[in-house]
Amino acid sequence: MRADPNPSAWERWLTFNGVGLLGMGLQLTLMAAMIRMGLHYLAATGLAVEATVLHNFIWHQRWTW
Repeated sequence: MRADPNPSAWERWLTFNGVGLLGMGLQLTLMAAMIRMGLHYLAATGLAVEATVLHNFIWHQRWTW
């Protein structure tokens, strides 16, 4: 739930980029973990990207927009 129902464009830009940075960290962390567990790098990349897309979608729905 949002504290401010009408955020400014600047606040929305900051939250949008914040979600993107969190997603980037998640993707790199997941990819590294899966590769260390022995998964092929292409499969690890695909799974990490999918997880990050879902993560970003949920956070953008709940926080950004």
